Amino acid sequence: MLTGKIIGEFPRIKCNINKDENGNETRIYHLPMDQQYDRTKIDKKGELFAFTVKEAMDNGFRRAKRYFGVYVMYNVTLL
Repeated sequence: MLTGKIIGEFPRIKCNINKDENGNETRIYHLPMDQQYDRTKIDKKGELFAFTVKEAMDNGFRRAKRYFGVYVMYNVTLL
């Protein structure tokens, strides 16, 4: 436990809401190593920064389908 310490910014899971090609709402989370993480903006009502994948999923978000990173090479699924 940290007491009296200031913790700086660190990468969080970005949970954003968009529309798919059919106009349906999509709720997607992006991990810091994902392809679109840096481009993803969290600025709409209902979007959030999550601390865990479980928190993102509990809020109705799914993993981005297009992601590339070290975890893909080893076929690892983060839960």
